[in-house]
Amino acid sequence: FQANCPKDATAVRLTSAQKKAFVDQHNALRSRVALGNLKGFSAANKMSELHWDDELAYFAELNVKQCKMAHDSCHNTLAFPYSGQNLAVLSSKPDFYEDDTAIQSSIQMWFDEYKDADMSYINKLRPHDRKKVIGHFTVMMTDRSTRIGCAMARYTQPNGWKSTLIACNYSFTNILNLPIYTVGQPCSKCSSGCSATYKGLCRS
Repeated sequence: FQANCPKDATAVRLTSAQKKAFVDQHNALRSRVALGNLKGFSAANKMSELHWDDELAYFAELNVKQCKMAHDSCHNTLAFPYSGQNLAVLSSKPDFYEDDTAIQSSIQMWFDEYKDADMSYINKLRPHDRKKVIGHFTVMMTDRSTRIGCAMARYTQPNGWKSTLIACNYSFTNILNLPIYTVGQPCSKCSSGCSATYKGLCRS
């Protein structure tokens, strides 16, 4: 942990069930969008399912060990030179969020940014009004992503709030002037076939 971290800062050792929860919730939401089941958003023809990646998770842990919600510039890997990153901090009193609740809430919070997005951003990502936050949602929905790795840390703020910091790194990020995903019949452009687990997603 960095020197500026509170003395009680600890990294959460994610169980296999918690890693699966990160992956499953992302894939369920990607499936919803890919199938065209999110109002206002067209179906995606080659959105990949996500799988856990330990190296992306390792870099996510380095981020949360800074004890501040700040993107870092070192989450790219040799395998994934254009990686993306989502961050969330959940604070409560008198106790920390339950870990499973923190995982679910952070992912839902990122996804809910769809309310400020629309297909014009999906078809070609462009700079957006600073009042609208859509970057977490668009990183979640980038169809080129195949891998995800996440980490969590807990610490008590000087004001007594109990904070859980979550970072998820993705194998691909959202890039200006490129589509977040391409529109069409779900799974129709998958080079590797369709996912056996998540309807509408490509196998990866």
